[in-house]
Amino acid sequence: MKDLKKTSVFISLILRHKPEAIGISLDEHGWASVEELIAGINKAEGYRIDPETLEEIVRTDNKQRYSFNDDHTLIRANQGHSINVDVELKEAEPPEQLFHGTGEKFVASIRKEGLKPKSRLYVHLSKDKETAEKVGARHGKPHIFFVHSGKMFRAGYKFYLSENGVWLTKSVPPEFLGERWMWSYKAVSREDFEKRKDFVAKIMLELGCEAVNIELPYEQKTTTYGVGFEETWFSRRPLYKFRNGFYRIDEVLFPEKPFIVLEFAETEDSVKMNAMEDCDPFPYDLSDEDMIKEVKYSLGIEPYPQDD
Repeated sequence: MKDLKKTSVFISLILRHKPEAIGISLDEHGWASVEELIAGINKAEGYRIDPETLEEIVRTDNKQRYSFNDDHTLIRANQGHSINVDVELKEAEPPEQLFHGTGEKFVASIRKEGLKPKSRLYVHLSKDKETAEKVGARHGKPHIFFVHSGKMFRAGYKFYLSENGVWLTKSVPPEFLGERWMWSYKAVSREDFEKRKDFVAKIMLELGCEAVNIELPYEQKTTTYGVGFEETWFSRRPLYKFRNGFYRIDEVLFPEKPFIVLEFAETEDSVKMNAMEDCDPFPYDLSDEDMIKEVKYSLGIEPYPQDD
């Protein structure tokens, strides 16, 4: 088993990064000849492999790193390449949230710059937190970033799903990263809630708000409080200027259901210091007409109704 693992790691190096290490080449789609791969590995010092062993390595790899073609004459790595190949990834719509595991030593730079592929062609994302924790543990003490993948997709970012179930994208800007994921509602999905927040943004633009780009310090954090927890984000959420103030769309996670709230600040300095005040929150499931009214109240276009 130890020899199989050692050989599998060597195959990963060859098919993802250095085929020239054993004197072979990959085609434009990352395929290598099985016959040439076996011959090349057997010429390398300390390695011995035959077709049956290669079949076993591919079949038993717990991450399903490799694939054969239909007649098993070609083999390639499913993803993780640093060399420029097209493994014919299919574009796919991602789930509303994905996860990325890393080591604590990389956290500060990720908060500042987002996720970048570095030596690889794509950023690798996990479909669940448990897998991300295992990935992060390879780099020391693990740290988990939540990726707001649904919102990225709706903003035009492309996602791909590899043959072995790894989600891939070219990069993840910091505004789409969070560091704690809490969503306990059964009656509403995060995706549907985000669509209502997007609708609020559309209303604001139609009412004359101007989207502005104010560069916040990378360590700027915003926090949403719920029942017994808090959700912290290191990000730059969209800001809007209207009349003499700045507004930002936020959320309040009440026990019964989530609410939407507009934050307000009079000055740019207040925005940069994260000293924005909440307007009155309103339920996410209002009718379109009532939601337009709530946005007008928050922006001061119309006065809040007086209680009887």
